[in-house]
Amino acid sequence: VKEMADKAYNVGIYCRLSNDDERDGESVSIENQKLLLQRYVRERGWNEVDTYVDDGYSGTNFQRPGVQRLIADAKAGHINVILVKDLSRFGRNYIEFGQYTDYLFPSIGCRFIALNNGIDTMSNDGSTDVMCFLNLFKNKRCLGGGTTKGSFMNFQMDKLQVLLHTAFTRPDRQSGKTL
Repeated sequence: VKEMADKAYNVGIYCRLSNDDERDGESVSIENQKLLLQRYVRERGWNEVDTYVDDGYSGTNFQRPGVQRLIADAKAGHINVILVKDLSRFGRNYIEFGQYTDYLFPSIGCRFIALNNGIDTMSNDGSTDVMCFLNLFKNKRCLGGGTTKGSFMNFQMDKLQVLLHTAFTRPDRQSGKTL
């Protein structure tokens, strides 16, 4: 972690929109993802190397052209930060997702940031401890939760997601450290 703090940040921005996401409206559009993430990079003075896009691809597997090119560039050392809007943009298969974020990216010195989830693998605040839970709940569509806003299962899973995120990221009262 210390050595990443001394590096120049060469960022690969990743955006994905599946056909199902198009029903969710403009807030998840490729263009909106790009603008949000480019602004984040610019505000920090980082170097945007490339934007990798998979438009119309499901997040349930990682055999997508944009994500494969992103991973190849990270392995080659062209980028050392992967920036996504949220965990589900990178992928909805939480087991394969974890293989990248827990093993591959740290082994090649690549930082992973999911902006809207508050996830940054360089951070020691405990935010990454909840990644698998957040990604699992974002994957509720694949677990039978559907995409209908307001459904009971979605409501319950959203409540549990907030509870878990709070539990893993709030400071312990005695030590002041996150769980």
